[in-house]
Amino acid sequence: MRTASTRCWSGPTGTACRSSGAGAGGNTEQLVGHLNRALANGLSETELVEAITHLAFYAGWPKAMSAIPVARRVFAERHAAASGAGADQAD
Repeated sequence: MRTASTRCWSGPTGTACRSSGAGAGGNTEQLVGHLNRALANGLSETELVEAITHLAFYAGWPKAMSAIPVARRVFAERHAAASGAGADQAD
């Protein structure tokens, strides 16, 4: 039996199921672009952190915890860029 997010199979010891990413962290390659796009479209950092926390229950805790350092890096880079832009204008 197979569903969209869970694979189940029968074997000699019974039936086992595995969520399609339950043990996998990572998969953050595209996250930087998505976070930047969300911020550009008006979402706040707080809203994005809340969304990552909410999605942990759907995508799995390891994936959500892999997203947090990526989000922190994106936020820090945007703050640095904003600070740098302000310093350039002051000259």
